[in-house]
This record gives sequence, structure tokens and C-alpha cells, in this order.
Amino acid sequence: MSQLSKLNPGATGGKPGPEARARAAMVEMEKREPDASKNIRAIGKDPDEVPESVMSLDVAELYAPGKRTERRQILLRHAVEYLFNISMTDERGQDRVIARMGARTKLMVDWMIGIWEGYLRPKTWMDALSPDRQEKWAEAKRQYDKRIEAENMKLRKAREAYDNIVREVQMSQATEREKLKDVLREFGLKDAPILAEVPADQGVDRLAAELNLLGINFRPPEAEF
Repeated sequence: MSQLSKLNPGATGGKPGPEARARAAMVEMEKREPDASKNIRAIGKDPDEVPESVMSLDVAELYAPGKRTERRQILLRHAVEYLFNISMTDERGQDRVIARMGARTKLMVDWMIGIWEGYLRPKTWMDALSPDRQEKWAEAKRQYDKRIEAENMKLRKAREAYDNIVREVQMSQATEREKLKDVLREFGLKDAPILAEVPADQGVDRLAAELNLLGINFRPPEAEF
């Protein structure tokens, strides 16, 4: 008799019977289920349960700034109480279990803490949306980000083009100014105001003056010799 016939006496080599299909579905589900939740079920506990003791915790106090480590310790002790029936008031028993936890029991505890964090964590406006609306919002946000990035790219290109034009104009103006100076030089003039060199630190002095008007003390960098 085949293995399938043993599972379902009515099977004769055709499609698997209901019992065989149910067993196969359970095996497949167990393969997909994380080890932590399987182990929690194995000790008779519900990996999705939020006990009353956890529900009654003061969320505002638990999630106050700087409370992350303390919150973890509180939920850890609640997990030990729930999973291993060690009362919160039995600090010695709790400490003993926490100190001796192995890889599997730690995963179980971490699992429960994760479930409870998801339940207790202060809800945001996003959490208040239904799954369908969250998905719709996420898609709208992706499209928005994409469009904004495209517009920013246009702006960057426009600024780059503007800067190039400014440099070209400045160069053209400087060239025309030098041509004008050449005319005076041909005349043999040296003391014309336009031929005077602008002090290198004039820009720094002007900056200092502007900052002083704003009430900001500014000390120009010392000249290098």
C-alpha cells in the first residue's frame, strides 16, 4: 500500500484525498512559520497574544524619550512571565531565566516583545489608515518624489545654464574693460582712475563692513607673505 493510501484509505492513485491535502497544507505552513512562533505554540502559548498585563502598561511613560532600554527590560520581564510562567514579582526567578536563556528561548522572547511593540507603539496618522489606503498613499508618495526629483533636475540644469551665462557676460565685460584701458595706455596715461588696480583685499573689507552693519564682528584673514 502506498504512503498516500495509508494517509487516506479511500485513495486509489488519483487525486489526493482531503486528509492528505490537509496534512500537506499543514506541513507547508509549518515550513513557512518562523521557528520562534512554532516553539511558542509548542509550549501552549499564542505567539500573537497580548496579555492584559501588557495591555495595561502606560504607553506614554513606556515610549517617553530616552526610555528605549528601560522599555526593553520591562517587556522582557513580561515575556518571561507570559512564556515561562515566572511572575513579575519573582525577581530572582526572572533573573535566573533571563541569565540562562539559550538561542531558541531568546528568539521566543524577542518574538513576543516584537508583537507587543507593534501593539503598544504610539500610532501615527499612517497607522490609522487601512492597508489599502496605506498602499495607495505609498504609491502616491513614490510618484510625488519622482516628479519632484524631475523638477529639481530641471532647476539644477537651469541654474547651471544661468551660471554659464553669468561667467560669459563677466568675461565679456572684463575683456571690453581691458580694451578700454588699452586706449588710455596708447595715450601714455598711467594715472587714469580706470587704470588703477583694485586692492586684493577690497572684497574682504566690504564683507567686514556689511557684517559690522549687521552687528557681527568679523576679522579678515591675515595676508600671506
